[in-house]
Order: sequence, then C-alpha cells, then structure tokens
Amino acid sequence: MSNSELSSLAAEEAVLGGLLVDSTAFARVVDTINVEDFFREDHRLIFGAMTALVRAGAPIDLLTVDTELQSRGDGEKTGGIAYLGRLGRDTPTAANIETYEEIVRNHANTRRIMAYAERVSAACSAGEQSSFDLLVGAERQLEQLRASWVATNRNRPTLKSIEVHDFLALNIPPRQFLLKPILPQQGLAMLYGPRGLGKTQLSVGIAVAVASGARFLKWSVPAPAGVLLIDGEMPAGAMQRRLADAIQASDGEPSAPLRIISPDLNGEVGMPDLSTVAGQKSVDGLITDDVRLIILDNLSSLLRTGVENDAESWLPLQTWALRHRAAGRSVLFIHHAGKGGAQRGTSRREDVLDTVLALRRPSDYRQSQGARFEVHVEKGRSLYGSDANPFEAQLTADARGKPIWTIKELELAQESQIAELTDLGMKPGEIARELGCSPATVYRRMKANGQDADGGKRVGHA
Repeated sequence: MSNSELSSLAAEEAVLGGLLVDSTAFARVVDTINVEDFFREDHRLIFGAMTALVRAGAPIDLLTVDTELQSRGDGEKTGGIAYLGRLGRDTPTAANIETYEEIVRNHANTRRIMAYAERVSAACSAGEQSSFDLLVGAERQLEQLRASWVATNRNRPTLKSIEVHDFLALNIPPRQFLLKPILPQQGLAMLYGPRGLGKTQLSVGIAVAVASGARFLKWSVPAPAGVLLIDGEMPAGAMQRRLADAIQASDGEPSAPLRIISPDLNGEVGMPDLSTVAGQKSVDGLITDDVRLIILDNLSSLLRTGVENDAESWLPLQTWALRHRAAGRSVLFIHHAGKGGAQRGTSRREDVLDTVLALRRPSDYRQSQGARFEVHVEKGRSLYGSDANPFEAQLTADARGKPIWTIKELELAQESQIAELTDLGMKPGEIARELGCSPATVYRRMKANGQDADGGKRVGHA
C-alpha cells in the first residue's frame, strides 16, 4: 500500500491547525491520540511540542509552539513559524477536530497492522518462527489494537431518543436545592455587581450557609453540603477576616467541608486559568465527591485566556461547568458589572444559567456603609412571587460588635427613601431622578405612605 493509503496528511494538518486556532480543543483529543499516531515526522514534533505546552499550563498558539520547537532544536525540521501559520490559516475552526483525529488514529492503526504483517511475512520467508507462534503473535497484536479502540471509544456518548410515554413513565426525582429558592442542585448561577459593593461578602456568606445548613438572608439551606471556594484575587488575610465574619454572622458553623483556594497560598504554582485545559485539570484534582457547590470569585481573575466580550471565549468554562453539573454539582460564578450596569462581557454566559442575581448600589449609598446593596433577580427558572422580589441587604454589627446581616424588602426601603426626600422638600420628579425610578413609582409609593404630591400628609374629609 502507498503512503497516501496509509496516512491522511490533510487530517493531520486539520488536527494541528485546529489546536492552533482553539487550544481548548486539546481536551477533546488528548485521550485518544498521541505523537506516534502522526505519519509525518514534523507533525509528530509539532504535536509533541503542543502536548508539552499544555502539561506546563501554557497556551497553544503560533508563538508558544514555535518557541517550544526552537528550544528543542526542531524549528528547522518543522518549517518554522511560516508552516505553523499556514496550518492555522488553512483550518478556520476546530469544530470537527474529533472527526479528523479519528481519521489520523485509524490510519495509524492500519500502519501498525501492516507493519506487523510485513514482519510476519519476513519471518516466515526466513523460517525464523513456526506458524503457531506467528498466529499467536498476530492475535496478540490485534487484541492490543482492539483494547485500544475500546478504551478510546468507551466513554463516547451516542445519541438516543425515547418514546413520549416511556419518557413520562421515567421516575425522575424532583430537583432539590442547595440554597432555596435561588440555587438548585446541579444548578448554574451568576452573581454580579460593581466593584467594592460586597460581592465577596455575599459569596462567602453563601459558602458558609451551604456548608452549615443555615439560613442566609432570604434563603434557606435544606441540608449542609460541601463547598469549594476558589478566590482569584483576595489577599489571604482579607479572606480570613471575611470568612470569620461570615461564620460569626451565621446561625451555625460549617459541618460539611468548606475548602478555600487562595492566591497567597499558591504563590509558586499560581492561580489556575480556568479557560485552559491545564487550569481546569488542576482544579478538578481538588474536587472530591463531597463537594456539591463550586464558587468562582471572580471570572475576571480566573479566566485569563481569550477575550471577555467574545462569546467563543466563554465556551471552555461553560463546558467545564456543564461537566460538573452532570456530575451532580452546582457552580456559582461571581462577576463584575460593566459601566452600563449589566454583567461585563458577553451575554452568552447567561444562556445556560438557572439564576442571575444583580447587585446594585442603593441611591442613597455612602462608601462608609460598606457592604450594602440591592439584590435583584434578573433570571430565575421557577422563581416567582415574593421569591423573585428585590430586597436590600447590609452587613452591620450589633452592640457587641458581632457581624449581622439586615434585610428589608426593596419596596419598603424605597418608601422610606421617598418619605425622607419628600421631607427635604424635593418634588416627585426630582425624587424619581435621585432614586433612578419612574415618577409613577414615586407617586404610588407616596400614596401608599399617605402623602400627597406636595409632600404633606393627606387627611380624611369631614
């Protein structure tokens, strides 16, 4: 057989090119293909360099791969950055990389069988082995190839359908909650807000509540569950204080595992980049079976590859989160708000989320008040009625200095603000601009508070 029948150079180029345009695709082929599967030597060298980069936690791109090849003395053997550039240009997407990888692997297995057949033929011609020994060797070789095929295809899912009556007859247990009613088991949620408003205090409070089985703000925890809190930027001392305050403010102490990954405690290794396969694997190694909730605080510090506004850059972390959801875990993303007030970057993040909570600064907020914010439910599957009502929360201290959370319904808080501003002589239009609401809302709140448009109290008619 000719080389063209024993190899597919186009498929090899498509695999390498796909990895250059989307390094996250490495996770989709790493367990099923290896260096020896490539027919051309330069392709083996390039894939070997890519593998070394991923294992070192480095990204795959033209510059890093070329630098790695040069450091190994293989730059000239592989055509340099010019050939790498052509591979990237000729492969616009990595969408079909599994198909190309399978073509490469099948041709590699064909070459292995042909090579063994040639050795058997040569041995027979030379009279070096008995026919029985040759058959045993051939059987062993084929069994190794079969075992390899089974191992690489065992976990590949196959598409299936189910008849509607069979589907309705399935015994599917009702979905339970980790933090009722906003965070279901196997749920994906996001909490975002402006810098310095109290996102970390809120996320730490949620972590302590879930691990303790204690109520937090308006939410309840049916049973304690293990939590992994990944903090991407907080100094260890500041995080220690926040955790201590959260436990003091809680009705109970953690009885389920509550583990922390902190930048200060990983100085030599560094924090993982969860947009890369290596970063995800480093975290996966710390996620035990008892962890039911993963909190990522925050996306900006834990996703360092790709463009924040690019929807495609979000897909690696979304895939990782969906994998953990399939394993029975929930993931809570902490994120920053942009200048316009919405969550920063691509809105595609919200597509797969069960819940999106937005923290907003109250109109009369003062910096000295610390963690005080409004909580608004922007997306909530199965959230309705009073569960979806916005509220205001503030972290304060009691007379003994113990941290406590206070909450009040936003409607009541707004009525109080309107009453105070009315007493200062402000007109409804001015109050609406001050509070960022409509004049109709101001009139309605004034009416509920027994005030007229001029700020005076209404009296009954004689």
